Amino acid sequence: GGNHPSSISQRPLTEIEQRLALHLAGMVLAELRPIWSPEAAAELTVERIETNPHRLSECLPASEPIWQMEFTVAIEHARGGLRICLPASLAAQLCPLDAAGAATSAARPTGAAGNPLVQLVAHLAETTLTDRDLAELRPGDLITTDHTVESPLIIRVDGVPQFQARPGAMQGRKAVRIEDLLEPPG
Repeated sequence: GGNHPSSISQRPLTEIEQRLALHLAGMVLAELRPIWSPEAAAELTVERIETNPHRLSECLPASEPIWQMEFTVAIEHARGGLRICLPASLAAQLCPLDAAGAATSAARPTGAAGNPLVQLVAHLAETTLTDRDLAELRPGDLITTDHTVESPLIIRVDGVPQFQARPGAMQGRKAVRIEDLLEPPG
Protein backbone atom coordinates (compact mmCIF):
# COMPACT_ATOMS: atom_id res chain seq x y z
CA GLY A 1 0.00 0.00 0.00
CA GLY A 2 1.85 3.05 -1.25
CA ASN A 3 5.52 3.90 -1.13
CA HIS A 4 5.72 5.14 2.44
CA PRO A 5 7.12 2.85 5.15
CA SER A 6 4.48 1.50 7.45
CA SER A 7 4.62 -0.32 10.75
CA ILE A 8 5.00 -4.08 10.63
CA SER A 9 1.80 -5.66 11.84
CA GLN A 10 1.96 -8.79 13.97
CA ARG A 11 -0.30 -11.01 11.88
CA PRO A 12 0.09 -14.00 9.60
CA LEU A 13 0.98 -13.26 5.98
CA THR A 14 -1.92 -13.03 3.58
CA GLU A 15 -2.05 -15.42 0.62
CA ILE A 16 -0.79 -12.65 -1.67
CA GLU A 17 2.09 -11.84 0.70
CA GLN A 18 2.99 -15.54 0.91
CA ARG A 19 3.14 -15.77 -2.89
CA LEU A 20 5.29 -12.63 -3.02
CA ALA A 21 7.63 -14.02 -0.35
CA LEU A 22 7.89 -17.31 -2.25
CA HIS A 23 8.64 -15.43 -5.49
CA LEU A 24 11.30 -13.31 -3.74
CA ALA A 25 12.90 -16.41 -2.21
CA GLY A 26 12.96 -18.01 -5.68
CA MET A 27 14.70 -14.93 -7.11
CA VAL A 28 17.34 -15.04 -4.35
CA LEU A 29 17.95 -18.75 -4.97
CA ALA A 30 18.25 -18.12 -8.71
CA GLU A 31 21.08 -15.67 -7.96
CA LEU A 32 22.80 -18.05 -5.52
CA ARG A 33 22.55 -21.14 -7.74
CA PRO A 34 25.32 -20.23 -10.23
CA ILE A 35 27.59 -19.10 -7.41
CA TRP A 36 27.33 -22.32 -5.41
CA SER A 37 26.64 -24.91 -8.10
CA PRO A 38 30.33 -25.42 -9.07
CA GLU A 39 31.09 -26.41 -5.47
CA ALA A 40 28.21 -28.62 -4.52
CA ALA A 41 25.67 -30.51 -6.52
CA ALA A 42 22.96 -28.95 -4.38
CA GLU A 43 19.47 -28.30 -5.65
CA LEU A 44 18.42 -25.09 -3.94
CA THR A 45 14.67 -24.93 -3.51
CA VAL A 46 12.21 -23.23 -1.20
CA GLU A 47 10.85 -25.87 1.14
CA ARG A 48 8.73 -23.52 3.22
CA ILE A 49 8.49 -19.93 4.34
CA GLU A 50 8.52 -19.43 8.08
CA THR A 51 7.54 -16.09 9.57
CA ASN A 52 7.77 -17.10 13.23
CA PRO A 53 11.42 -17.05 14.39
CA HIS A 54 10.58 -19.42 17.28
CA ARG A 55 9.45 -22.10 14.82
CA LEU A 56 12.53 -21.52 12.72
CA SER A 57 14.76 -22.38 15.67
CA GLU A 58 12.98 -25.75 15.92
CA CYS A 59 14.43 -26.74 12.53
CA LEU A 60 18.00 -26.96 13.85
CA PRO A 61 19.47 -28.52 16.98
CA ALA A 62 20.58 -25.90 19.51
CA SER A 63 24.16 -27.13 19.18
CA GLU A 64 24.27 -26.62 15.37
CA PRO A 65 26.13 -23.41 14.48
CA ILE A 66 24.70 -21.40 11.61
CA TRP A 67 26.07 -19.05 8.97
CA GLN A 68 24.06 -15.91 8.54
CA MET A 69 24.06 -13.60 5.51
CA GLU A 70 22.30 -10.27 5.73
CA PHE A 71 21.17 -8.16 2.78
CA THR A 72 19.36 -4.87 2.43
CA VAL A 73 16.45 -5.02 0.00
CA ALA A 74 15.23 -1.75 -1.52
CA ILE A 75 12.05 -1.28 -3.50
CA GLU A 76 11.60 2.35 -4.53
CA HIS A 77 11.99 4.28 -1.26
CA ALA A 78 11.23 1.39 1.07
CA ARG A 79 14.13 -0.61 2.53
CA GLY A 80 14.16 -3.73 4.62
CA GLY A 81 16.41 -6.55 5.72
CA LEU A 82 16.72 -10.04 4.29
CA ARG A 83 18.53 -12.65 6.35
CA ILE A 84 19.57 -16.08 5.04
CA CYS A 85 20.67 -18.64 7.62
CA LEU A 86 22.35 -21.93 6.74
CA PRO A 87 23.51 -24.76 8.96
CA ALA A 88 27.31 -24.48 9.17
CA SER A 89 27.71 -28.05 7.92
CA LEU A 90 25.84 -27.20 4.70
CA ALA A 91 27.50 -23.80 4.30
CA ALA A 92 30.96 -25.41 4.57
CA GLN A 93 30.11 -27.70 1.66
CA LEU A 94 28.89 -24.77 -0.43
CA CYS A 95 31.77 -22.41 0.36
CA PRO A 96 34.94 -24.05 1.74
CA LEU A 97 37.17 -21.72 3.80
CA ASP A 98 40.91 -21.74 4.35
CA ALA A 99 42.55 -21.53 7.79
CA ALA A 100 42.23 -17.73 7.79
CA GLY A 101 38.49 -17.91 7.18
CA ALA A 102 38.63 -16.73 3.55
CA ALA A 103 36.92 -18.56 0.70
CA THR A 104 39.29 -21.02 -0.94
CA SER A 105 40.05 -20.57 -4.64
CA ALA A 106 37.90 -23.63 -5.33
CA ALA A 107 34.95 -21.83 -3.73
CA ARG A 108 35.10 -18.84 -6.07
CA PRO A 109 32.37 -18.42 -8.65
CA THR A 110 33.53 -19.04 -12.20
CA GLY A 111 32.96 -17.17 -15.43
CA ALA A 112 31.71 -18.53 -18.75
CA ALA A 113 35.11 -20.04 -19.62
CA GLY A 114 35.37 -21.74 -16.24
CA ASN A 115 37.98 -19.29 -14.94
CA PRO A 116 37.62 -18.17 -11.31
CA LEU A 117 36.11 -14.70 -10.93
CA VAL A 118 37.69 -12.04 -8.72
CA GLN A 119 36.02 -9.05 -7.12
CA LEU A 120 37.31 -5.74 -8.46
CA VAL A 121 36.21 -2.55 -6.67
CA ALA A 122 36.99 1.03 -7.72
CA HIS A 123 37.01 3.05 -4.50
CA LEU A 124 35.73 6.49 -5.47
CA ALA A 125 35.72 8.46 -2.21
CA GLU A 126 34.74 8.53 1.45
CA THR A 127 32.84 11.06 3.47
CA THR A 128 31.00 11.28 6.77
CA LEU A 129 27.31 12.14 7.05
CA THR A 130 25.09 12.59 10.07
CA ASP A 131 22.13 10.24 10.51
CA ARG A 132 19.84 13.16 9.72
CA ASP A 133 21.70 14.02 6.47
CA LEU A 134 21.54 10.38 5.42
CA ALA A 135 17.81 10.15 6.14
CA GLU A 136 17.16 13.28 4.07
CA LEU A 137 19.05 12.13 0.94
CA ARG A 138 16.94 12.09 -2.23
CA PRO A 139 17.68 11.23 -5.86
CA GLY A 140 19.62 14.06 -7.45
CA ASP A 141 21.29 15.20 -4.21
CA LEU A 142 25.05 15.71 -4.36
CA ILE A 143 27.42 14.36 -1.72
CA THR A 144 30.68 16.28 -1.44
CA THR A 145 33.95 14.60 -0.53
CA ASP A 146 37.56 15.66 0.03
CA HIS A 147 38.62 13.54 -2.97
CA THR A 148 39.56 15.83 -5.86
CA VAL A 149 38.74 15.00 -9.47
CA GLU A 150 42.47 14.91 -10.23
CA SER A 151 43.27 12.39 -7.45
CA PRO A 152 43.64 8.77 -8.57
CA LEU A 153 41.15 6.11 -7.52
CA ILE A 154 42.25 2.99 -5.65
CA ILE A 155 41.34 -0.31 -7.30
CA ARG A 156 41.00 -3.28 -4.95
CA VAL A 157 41.18 -6.87 -6.16
CA ASP A 158 39.53 -9.25 -3.70
CA GLY A 159 39.80 -6.51 -1.05
CA VAL A 160 43.53 -5.83 -1.57
CA PRO A 161 44.62 -2.45 -3.02
CA GLN A 162 46.34 -3.27 -6.35
CA PHE A 163 46.13 -0.30 -8.74
CA GLN A 164 45.70 3.43 -9.09
CA ALA A 165 43.27 4.48 -11.80
CA ARG A 166 41.42 7.42 -13.32
CA PRO A 167 37.65 7.54 -13.80
CA GLY A 168 36.29 7.87 -17.31
CA ALA A 169 33.85 6.53 -19.85
CA MET A 170 34.03 4.19 -22.82
CA GLN A 171 31.26 3.62 -25.36
CA GLY A 172 28.78 5.37 -23.09
CA ARG A 173 29.62 3.26 -20.01
CA LYS A 174 31.47 4.19 -16.85
CA ALA A 175 35.06 2.95 -16.85
CA VAL A 176 38.40 3.30 -15.09
CA ARG A 177 41.82 3.50 -16.72
CA ILE A 178 44.62 1.77 -14.80
CA GLU A 179 47.44 4.28 -14.26
CA ASP A 180 49.84 2.56 -11.88
CA LEU A 181 50.49 -0.65 -9.97
CA LEU A 182 50.56 -0.28 -6.18
CA GLU A 183 53.34 -1.86 -4.14
CA PRO A 184 52.10 -5.02 -2.40
CA PRO A 185 51.62 -4.52 1.37
CA GLY A 186 54.39 -5.98 3.51
